[in-house]
Amino acid sequence: MVFDGYGVGPSIKDSTHQRRAGAFVGATVHFTEEMVFVSKKDEFLSNKGNKQRFINLLSDHLEQAGACVKHAGGDADLLIVQTTVTAADQSITTLVGDDTDLLVLLCYHAKNTQFDIFFRPEPRHGTKRSPRCWSIALLRVVLGEQVCGNMLFTHAILGCDTTSRIFGIGKGVALKQIRTSEHFQAQAQIFTQSNSSKEEIMAAGERAIVSLFSGLRGEGLDALRLQRFYQKVNVSTAYVQPQTLPPTAAAAQYHSMCVYYQVQ
Repeated sequence: MVFDGYGVGPSIKDSTHQRRAGAFVGATVHFTEEMVFVSKKDEFLSNKGNKQRFINLLSDHLEQAGACVKHAGGDADLLIVQTTVTAADQSITTLVGDDTDLLVLLCYHAKNTQFDIFFRPEPRHGTKRSPRCWSIALLRVVLGEQVCGNMLFTHAILGCDTTSRIFGIGKGVALKQIRTSEHFQAQAQIFTQSNSSKEEIMAAGERAIVSLFSGLRGEGLDALRLQRFYQKVNVSTAYVQPQTLPPTAAAAQYHSMCVYYQVQ
């Protein structure tokens, strides 16, 4: 069993945690395992300190019961997948979790395991239907090595826990591009390399976003944004909504750096 870490230091998932918890943060509770819980669960767990102390307490009891427990320094997704891949060298392994990031990471990391890995979401409360279960080895064959090798980039550039979503473009667009476009594949390679320069990352990110918006090769984002604005003004009967336009080149630079950091 692998748990997220909720330390006191800043994390790239702080904004996500804040959005999930809302504006309210519960009071810090210095509890022991003998105490009777009388607070509201949501209020109690909205405090990161409470959550971490509860995880530590729960882990002690799980280990006493014979379970193997691991703690991530922050977000646990990568550690969960690495633990699963290691276990698959000994036996068939099933990863149980609901996060799409886990499926994306499995498609990338589960390359040469001795035994198959299955991904199964938690069964939903109240449903009688059995949850779906995916064979990662079969899924990698269906998707192909080109898609799986660039899965982290296609997921991060269109939005995940730590990167912003590009308005109006779904993941399927990037998957199609990574299958068919050598130009888009070349940009993705910049983000998978550990020694890419800041200038290379920003340039590749802009080219990739232009490609996602079906722009011409060599066209800049600012020029594409202006062109799309002209097109919408010509045909629209209402005000043009800014979010429907491609992002500016300046915004794309910051986005590209976040994507690179997440991929690495």
